[in-house]
Amino acid sequence: MNLPESTEYCAYDIDVCQIRFLNSVFNILGLPQGINIGSGDVILDRFGYSDIVFMLKLLPPLEHQSKGSSLKIMQNQECRKMVISFPVKSLSGNEKGMAEFYSGWFINLIKDKWKYKRLDFDTELVFIVEK
Repeated sequence: MNLPESTEYCAYDIDVCQIRFLNSVFNILGLPQGINIGSGDVILDRFGYSDIVFMLKLLPPLEHQSKGSSLKIMQNQECRKMVISFPVKSLSGNEKGMAEFYSGWFINLIKDKWKYKRLDFDTELVFIVEK
């Protein structure tokens, strides 16, 4: 990405086994030291500043787990931009109006708070949100 070697990439996951796996893969591949993966719960934990926060297909299951949590999660992110995606097809590959549902729900949630840009892909609906 032509970023300085001092650039840090931080990723967090609640699944400790996934973290161990990714750290092992990165170590085997000999990736730079600036890649940090740690455990974290986006509902409970606060993270340091990042230029960009990616939340890919994350909000729907979190909303299912804790209704109304999405706005708080986004507000808690110390960042300039967030890239947030939603699925547009079921696991079986069927379209069930998911793009329309998630788009309407998400835009209604953030429209008075932040600027956003919508991107439509075959497999995902993506919003780039400027805080």
